Order: sequence, then structure tokens, then C-alpha cells
Amino acid sequence: MEPYTIDPASGGNSANTFANINDAINQLVLGASTVQGRPIELRLSAGKVHYMTGAILDATLTASSLDIAATTSADGQTTKLVVADGAAAGQLLDVRPGAPPVNLRGLHLSGQLRIEGGNILVDYCRFGPASQNASTAGSAGRRLSDGGTVAAPRALNIHGGEVLLNEAVFEDCLGGAINVSGGKLRLLGGTLRRNRAECGGAILVSGTGEVEVHGATLEDNTANVSGGAIHVAQGGSLLLSNQTKINSSMPASQRLGFRGWSVYAEQGVAWKYRLPAPLAHYVTNVGIDGTATMERAIDLDYPYECGATLYGNSFDEYEQSGPQCSGSCPPGFFCAKQTIKPEPCRKGTYCPEGSPAERQCPPGSYQPYSQRTSLKDCKHTKPGTYAAAGSPQPKNCSEGTAQPLGNQGLCDQCAAGRFQAREGATACDACQPGFYCPLGASEARPCSAGTYTVATDLSSVDDCTPCPQGYFCERGTHVPTPCPMKKFGGDVRLVAAAACTTCPGDTTSLPGQSVCRFCEQGFYKTGEIAATGRATCSASMCVSTALFGNGATCAASTTSSAAAAADALLTAMNLSSSSTAVSERSAAIVIAERVQELAAPLAHGSNSLARVDISKGHWRLSGRATTLYKCCGATCAGGTNGGDEGDYTGSGYCVAGHTGPLCQVWLWPYIESPTLRHHASPIGVPRSAAAAAGVQAEQQR
Repeated sequence: MEPYTIDPASGGNSANTFANINDAINQLVLGASTVQGRPIELRLSAGKVHYMTGAILDATLTASSLDIAATTSADGQTTKLVVADGAAAGQLLDVRPGAPPVNLRGLHLSGQLRIEGGNILVDYCRFGPASQNASTAGSAGRRLSDGGTVAAPRALNIHGGEVLLNEAVFEDCLGGAINVSGGKLRLLGGTLRRNRAECGGAILVSGTGEVEVHGATLEDNTANVSGGAIHVAQGGSLLLSNQTKINSSMPASQRLGFRGWSVYAEQGVAWKYRLPAPLAHYVTNVGIDGTATMERAIDLDYPYECGATLYGNSFDEYEQSGPQCSGSCPPGFFCAKQTIKPEPCRKGTYCPEGSPAERQCPPGSYQPYSQRTSLKDCKHTKPGTYAAAGSPQPKNCSEGTAQPLGNQGLCDQCAAGRFQAREGATACDACQPGFYCPLGASEARPCSAGTYTVATDLSSVDDCTPCPQGYFCERGTHVPTPCPMKKFGGDVRLVAAAACTTCPGDTTSLPGQSVCRFCEQGFYKTGEIAATGRATCSASMCVSTALFGNGATCAASTTSSAAAAADALLTAMNLSSSSTAVSERSAAIVIAERVQELAAPLAHGSNSLARVDISKGHWRLSGRATTLYKCCGATCAGGTNGGDEGDYTGSGYCVAGHTGPLCQVWLWPYIESPTLRHHASPIGVPRSAAAAAGVQAEQQR
């Protein structure tokens, strides 16, 4: 075979190279004596676009055969043969009777191929829509087809001769893929996809045309009038065979009133399908030779799909000759439409005989094995677990959920005020004191610093109680902590001991106080500031002098009883001793600890002038007197009780049987002592002029 190269980049400067295919045909093939009787091969350069202007091949072609082939490209680039401007009816090539055999191999064809006679082999070629271009084909061929222009012609028009298409692809041809009005077409394998025409989007058979389609796939082809994939007109002959399949040839939106979604045969026209069909498909009206004869339109994918609940895994003629296919889906398997091999039911499902799909185990049950056949094979879940529909295994309830029942498809969220930190729980726990638990809580969340709670059902941080005055509340506490002695908490929501305020000046306080109501030792309380309640203090009675020494002690101690301390704490917490919240064990323990702090003794100054402790051997006129005298004898007992305040005798500071200034007056009857001499008097008159002067002074006060 004599090879010649077609390369647009060469300029045609060598004996075996041409710039375009039209020049090669005109100069080399048609009528050239040098090629007479010899096979000629035109090799199109790889990855290039080659333009052709509708050359006519007929008996004037003297070569014994003509091959037009794409040169193999190492990088797989496509070699295109495109119709040039000016070509009649968009034709690439017109092969007429008398032409030698013509072979087209490995080309991407964009334009119309017209066959009127001869033998044509189209091998591994791809046909697409005609290209709209502005290129010329170089020098015009001397034998060009004439005739009018046809809009969107079919890619392949066969009016005579014999054509063999081997693994050809027709895609997106807007005027349709193939028209056979005469001659014979054999289509071996290949695909016809997304082609569209008025009738027969993929193939139109009419006149005396004969078409055999063996092992090809026709999919998504459409037509405006009839025959989405194939239209067979009067006189035409159609044979489909060897697993040829027609799929989805008309979209659902276009099917109403349309004739033959897949195949349309005009009245009285019979067409045939010869088995085998694809697996999981069947045909009807099958004769003894394994050929089905059809005389009507087909409005479904063809051959027909084996229905759901069935399978078809054999090319046996009987199994492909009716809707029974290979039989019913066996137990433990399911078969959707077009099932070749039954699918085993997966874990979590079961499949009785004839199942079109898996049946899920219902919620609350699970199935750990495959290929089960009955609902009885599904197992119930236990409390603390759940199983959604189709579960192969149960799952533990997650944190924040629980399930007290078995046979459940879900776990319940923990209600507000409860939580669950573990997986697989059957119940949620009550929220802890000092914490709150929103809906679905997986842990108790602490109340913010400055708040507390003894409740066990809070759902929001806003439900926590502000810490009362006199106390502080650290994060997550459920019983307020009292501010320590000598400090006070004047505000609510204190967050730590450091937030408590030290009592100012000469004041002090018990634990848990909101104000300093006591004086420091060495002072006595003279009153309270009306606006705040804070103590006012003085040390005038408590100062040591050179004359009298420490004649009075300004000191006292206060200890609340445990009951009183507990009541004080409960009052601050707005609770009572009968409150159920207080009965919580953890709260009770902490309250007991707090009560011990509250009941601790406080050493402080005297609570009033009257309560100043007069030392033994000293005397004053009354509990309101601020002048202190030192006694000469042993009749001055001192103490904190000045006696009857009305008579100004200071008798409370005297030993029994004595009264009056410096306790020098004996009560009736008259008694004279070697150390103390008294004059008999009904009321007792002191002999000491100094003492008398002191009484007069105190009375004047």
C-alpha cells in the first residue's frame, strides 16, 4: 500500500506530502495512471484539523482501494476531518457506484458522509455536529458535488452500497445520526448518543434500506415526531441483535402524545430482534429461531428490563423470551430492576423471597448478620441502648441522653435540670447543688461566682441565686461562705473572701455580717450610725491611768448558738429549717461547716458603757458614769452591773451590805469596823468629804 501524508503545515513541497486532502484526491487519486490498480493510503497528520470540500469518489478512481486514516499520536490528540466552507450540503465525501472500497479509520468527522454505492468501512471513527468555520480548503477539487445546502444534515446518509461501521460513535448530531434509504448498513458495536431529528433521532430506515445493529448502545436520542431512537418507514428493514440496547430515548416531559419512545415502525412494517439480549432483559414474540418479530412502536427501553423481584443472569433463550427472566429473587437477597446477580441483604435488613429491595429492621431492633430472611431475625434493643431503622448493631445512649426502655429507636434527651455524663444510661441524674443543667446536658455546669444554689433542678445559669450580703460564693458553690471575723460583706454577689471588706477603725464583726456592729477590744460601743448600722466606739473608760491603773476592762466575747447560726444562714439563703432543699445531704454537710464558722467566738469590746467591766477595788456612780474611782478598802467588788441606776449609789459595784460612794456606807443596822468607820444613818452618810464631793459631781452630770 502506497502511503501519502496530508499535513497542512507542510505546504505540499514533497512528492509524498500534500497540504490538504482535496489536493491529494485531485492530483493523485482521480484518473492518475501512476496509482491505477494500486491501494492508496492518505495519512492525516495527528492532532490537526483537516478541511475537506465534498470530494466525489466514483468509477474514475483508478486505485484498487482508498484508505483515509489518522496518524497515531503519542499523546492521544484527535485528528479531525471537517467540512470546509462552500461544500454542498455540508458534505465531506460522496462515494458513488463504481468507486473502489473506501476505508475511514480513527477520524473525528464533522460534516456529512454520503454513500450512494460501493463498499465502505468506517472503523473507530467519531461523528459529531457539523463545524461552522471560515476556513478554505486550499485549491478546490475538480470534481465537487453540487446541489443546494441542507440545514443540519444527518452525519451519515446511505442511499446505496454496503457500509460497515465498526465501533463508531455518533454524538450530538443535531440533524440525526444515520439515514438509510437504500443499500445496507451493518453496525457492529459502538454508541449513538444524544442525537436529534424529526423522525428517528439515531437511525431512520426507509425506502429499500436495510439496517443490522449488532451489540450497539443507543441512549438519550430524541425526535420531534416519532421514533426517539429509531424510525422504520415503509420498505425499510431493521434487525437488532447481539445485546443491542436502547435506553432513555425520550425525556418524560416529551412523551405525551409521542409515538415510539424507543422504536417506531410505520403501519404494516415488521422489524426484528435476535437474541441474545443484554443480561437482565427480555423480548416477546420470539420464534423458534430465537428472533422476536415486532410490528408496533416501543414506548419503553428495549429490550425490556427484568422487573423488580426478578433477576436475569443467563443468555438462555427461554429466560430471555418473557418477563419471567431467570426467576424470582431468592430469600436473603433482593433484586431491583435489571438485576443480573441478586444482591445479598446487608446487616440490619432482611429479605423474604422475591424482595425488590432490602427491608430494614424497624427502629428499636437490629440485625448483626447478612442474608436474613424474616422480621423475626431482628433483635430488640435493651434499656440504655437504641437502634435506628436498619441498624446492624445497637448503640449506647450518648452522654446527655438516657433510655429506660428496651426496643427503642432513639434515646431521650435529659430534661432540663438533669444530666447524664455516662454513655448507655437508663436514667438521667438530678443536677448537683451549686450547678445547673440545660436540656440534654452531658455534665452539670457550675453556677457563676457570686451565685449559688442548693436546688437540684436548675436549667439555666440565670436560675442561680445571688450570694447574700455578709457572704461570698465561689464558682459552683451551693452554700454561701460567711465573710470572716473582723470583715463584712456589704454587697450581694461577692465572689471570694478577698471581696469581703475589713471593718474600719475601732470596729469589728462576727462572721457572716453585712455591717460591723461591734467594737474592738479596749473600746465600748456608744451607738450605731443610723444610715449603715455600724457601731460607734469610745475608749474613755478603757484607758489605763497612772493614778488608777487599769480600773476597767472593755472586753467581751460573743458566740452564736449553733441553732442561731443555722437560722442566720438559712435566713440569708431565703430558706427555712424545714426546706426540702436543705435536707440534701451534701448541702447539710456544708451548712454544718458554715455554722461552725458562724458560731466561732468573737472577742470584742463592751457592747455599751453600762457593760464596761469595772475592776475589783474600783467604783463608779452608775452604769452611765464615765468617771472611775479607786477604793481604799475591800468593799468595791467591781463588775458590769452598776445596780439601781436611779439612786446613783453605784451599789452594784459594792460587796454585799455596802453601798454609796466608794462603797463606804454600811446598810442598816449600824456596824463599825476597825478599817471602815460609818456613822449610823438610815440611808448612810459617808464620812469622807471627798466621796461626798464625788457624789455631788456625778449627780450634776
